Amino acid sequence: SGGPDSHRRGPDSARSAASEGWTSVVVLYVTSVSAVRVTAGRCQRVRQTLANLGVEFLERDISMATAYKDELARRVAATAAKGEGDANDAAAEGEESEKEPKKPSAGKPPTSSGLSSASPRELVVPCLFVDDAFVGSGEALDASAADGSLRALLEERGRVGRARAEKDACASCAGRKLVICDRCDGSMRWRVEDKKTGAVLGERRCPWCNEVGMQECQACVPAFARTAGGRRGGR
Repeated sequence: SGGPDSHRRGPDSARSAASEGWTSVVVLYVTSVSAVRVTAGRCQRVRQTLANLGVEFLERDISMATAYKDELARRVAATAAKGEGDANDAAAEGEESEKEPKKPSAGKPPTSSGLSSASPRELVVPCLFVDDAFVGSGEALDASAADGSLRALLEERGRVGRARAEKDACASCAGRKLVICDRCDGSMRWRVEDKKTGAVLGERRCPWCNEVGMQECQACVPAFARTAGGRRGGR
């Protein structure tokens, strides 16, 4: 069998593995709640743009799982903090930058694409991260998808045309990245039984799935990107 899952490692080791993992993926945060049509429309347009460009990406629906919303909040906060640090560094090195303009570092999205380089300050979807760098969100991201600047950025990052063809999609989830929870079969209820007698002692909320009885596909979603329940494996 393979190595131990991340939930068996120490907290520092798990965080380090997750941090390294985010630097190699494209992640789009969206919402499927259509109450606000403008937001739902933006999410759909950006999602379709990525699909049309053949970009392999993880889609995180924050209306479907609290874990995704919390994850986005952490990444937004980390990006904002990093942005403040970068701003302070830039101010301290102002004279040097005037003499010789610096090229964007590998960890930041190029600003020549027309995307906003400002750090996010609140949870706004759609929100896109490429190789753990904040690219854009909300209206600005939607506009970049329409005017071609998002495509330019993704081409610079070598992300265009890397998605699997539909015929080669994951056999377990058909490319949806989510499957019905294999512990509760989507009921979101978990029976607590007496280990000796097998008698049912009661029920509780299934800890293995999200708020709609789904969990990440273990066949195609990398371990670092799975929420707590999805990391633990099957039966």
